Amino acid sequence: MLLLAAMQYKAALWILDTFCSSPTGGIEALAGLIPIHLHLKKLVKRFCLRTATLSSQHVLMSLLSAKHSKGAPPHLQSLVLLNDTQCACLKDPLLDTKASLLNPECFDPLHAEATLGCRLLDSFPDHVSFHLYNRSSPRNCKTSPIVS
Repeated sequence: MLLLAAMQYKAALWILDTFCSSPTGGIEALAGLIPIHLHLKKLVKRFCLRTATLSSQHVLMSLLSAKHSKGAPPHLQSLVLLNDTQCACLKDPLLDTKASLLNPECFDPLHAEATLGCRLLDSFPDHVSFHLYNRSSPRNCKTSPIVS
């Protein structure tokens, strides 16, 4: 992880062409890079979601546990054939996938916070302002006449 963070810092220095003594967080923020550990979490979450939507014929389905394999026959190195001590020693994206498939996020579209009157604009109307922009109106650009 430290090696990846150092590489991202060097990339941010190269993007902004700044000094080596510049602070890491500030450089990454100015370069528009999220911290590497958060980026890795995002990639793992994306992998888990993609794995959950794979077809039953995909090769990764044979590596997952029997509950999530969608009827695919288990591979020789499948999670089904590993005991608890082997799973505890193993660090693998498939274990993360198994854990995230066991505990899916719940989304309630009819939650109390989603009802009318509880939105941000309803709670703080004086803190939110809209600036309407009309694209069809001519822009107020000052141009100098061409002198020949």
